Amino acid sequence: MRDAREYADEQLWAALRHGADAKTAQERYDAALRLSTALDMPYRTKAQLMADANDQRHFGPDGEIRTLPEIMRRPLEAVARSVDATAPVVERVIYGEVDRPKLTVMKAVEEYIADMKINGWQNKSPGQRRSAANHRRHAVEVFKMVIGNRPIEEITREDARQYYSHWGERIRNGEIVVDMAKRRMGDMRVLFTWAVERSDTPDAPNPFAGLSFIPPRVKKRRVSYSPEFIRDNFLRGDKLSGLNTEARRALLVIVATGCRPSEIVNLKAENIVLDGPVPHLRLRDRADRELKTATSNRDVPLVGVALAALQANVAAGNRDGFPRYYDNSNSFSAAANKFLKENGLRETPDHTIYCLRHMAEDLAKDAGLDLEMRMELFGHAKTRSEYGRGFTLDAKRDALERALTPLAFDPAVI
Repeated sequence: MRDAREYADEQLWAALRHGADAKTAQERYDAALRLSTALDMPYRTKAQLMADANDQRHFGPDGEIRTLPEIMRRPLEAVARSVDATAPVVERVIYGEVDRPKLTVMKAVEEYIADMKINGWQNKSPGQRRSAANHRRHAVEVFKMVIGNRPIEEITREDARQYYSHWGERIRNGEIVVDMAKRRMGDMRVLFTWAVERSDTPDAPNPFAGLSFIPPRVKKRRVSYSPEFIRDNFLRGDKLSGLNTEARRALLVIVATGCRPSEIVNLKAENIVLDGPVPHLRLRDRADRELKTATSNRDVPLVGVALAALQANVAAGNRDGFPRYYDNSNSFSAAANKFLKENGLRETPDHTIYCLRHMAEDLAKDAGLDLEMRMELFGHAKTRSEYGRGFTLDAKRDALERALTPLAFDPAVI
C-alpha cells in the first residue's frame, strides 16, 4: 500500500512540474490531462463545469444546495491530496481553463494515420500502409497549398468548394484523371468525419459532403496485348533474357494466370500449391497483407508457362515466390515496364505489364468462358449473390487451359 501511495505522489509531483514547464498550447493541454489524471479527477472544460454547476439536480425546491457541483468539489479534492489549489497550474486544471489545441489538417492526418494502423489497417503490409498513408497525406498537402493549414473545426463550405474547384481545374487541364480527384475529395471527407467524431462537436456538418466527381460515361477502353505478340516476343527466343530472373518469371506467371502484378510478387509459400492433382495459387487475405478486394480471394490453377516458371523458381530456392519484390510491387512494375520500353517489347506506347491481365480476360472470352468463370479466375467483383461452392479446381484448370491455347511456350524462356 505504501509503495502505491508513493508512486501516486511521484506521479502527482511530476505532473505539477510538467505543467509548470509547459510552453506551447499542446504542451499545456497535455500537462493539464496529466495533472488531472494524477489528481484522480477527469479533465473538464470550463463550459462543462458551468453546465454541471447549473444542473438542477444539485438544488432543492427552494434553491438550497443538496450536492456540491463539481466546480466546488474539485479544489477540495486537490487540497485533500496536499496540493495548493490556488497555484496557477492547478487552478487551470481544476477550473478547466486549458483549451484543447485546435487540430489542424496536417496534424489531423497524422493522427488519423496513427489510428488507422491499429484500427483499420491492421492486416495491411507495411508497403500497403505506406501507400494508404501517402494518399491521405497528398490530399491534405494539396488542401494546405490551396486553403492553408486550417484547423479542422474552422473548415468552411467555401473552403471545400475552393478545394473542389482546384481539382476540377486540374481535370480540365488534362493533368489528372477524374478518379484521382474523386479519391482525394473522398480522403478529405473521411478525414473530417473522423476528426469531428472525436471532437466536442461530433454532429458538425461535413463541408465536403456532396462534393465529388462523376467518372465519364464513356471510359477509355483498357489496352490488351495480342496473344500473337506475347507468343512471339515473350514465349519464344531470348528477348526477355536481359530481365532479372525473378522479374522475368513473375512476368511469365502473370501472362498465364491473368493475376494482378501485386498478387504475384507478394506470394508466400502458403499461397503456392505445386503438389496434388491441380497445382494452383491459393490467393487469400493474410494477417500481414490484404488483397485488393474481398473477391480477390480465390484459387487460380497453374498451367502452361505459369506453372513452369513457378516450378523453376521454387527449384531455385524461392519457395516464397519473388522475395526481391515482396511488398514492393511498384518496384517490380517499374523495372518490368522500363525493360519492355527499352527493348521494344510494348505492342504500342500505351502498353504496360498490366495489359497482360487484360489479354488473359480477352482470351477467356474468346474461348467461351462464361462471366462467372472469369470472375472466379480473375478475382473480379461478383455481380450477384454467391450460391453453392463455385467451380472446382479441375473445372477452372480445364477452362484456363482452353483459354491459353494460343500461348504455347518454349521452355528455354523460363
